Amino acid sequence: RKLKVSEVEIEKMISQFQEHQKLERAEDERKGAATSNIRPKSLPWPLKGKLVGTYGQHKDPTTGLNIFKKGIEISTVIEGAQVNSVLDGNVQFAGEIPGMGQVMILEHPHSLYTIYAGLKEMLKKVGDVVKSGEKLGAVGSQSPLYFEIRARNVAMDPVRWLE
Repeated sequence: RKLKVSEVEIEKMISQFQEHQKLERAEDERKGAATSNIRPKSLPWPLKGKLVGTYGQHKDPTTGLNIFKKGIEISTVIEGAQVNSVLDGNVQFAGEIPGMGQVMILEHPHSLYTIYAGLKEMLKKVGDVVKSGEKLGAVGSQSPLYFEIRARNVAMDPVRWLE
């Protein structure tokens, strides 16, 4: 139930971000701004570690219910391991979401969003501009980083896009 509440909260936030982005896109088109395409297997991993949770349909071990994970989980044994942005973008949210811990949502060109959850430390705040590979924060060694990529608020398998 907590995960569903968190999911609804994230979807609402991204919908609000998209409204803002529509205005910016119209302005970019008016100015003739160039866009680039992002190819599969072209993005860096947000954290050096081991993939411990995959995208897609899973059976919850405690309830036995089928759930659909919209992201991946990456674990590390290094306390304070660095979490980096996978694309240039803007921080649209940085705060606590029930059931997900400390979360950072970045907005990128082409209606893409990346979500970084389970952060132990956040180094960026709403409004900050970040570059690909820039440190966003850190995770502890006890809980994995949860990572999502969304296109127009539809979750995509992150592994498909990561190198």
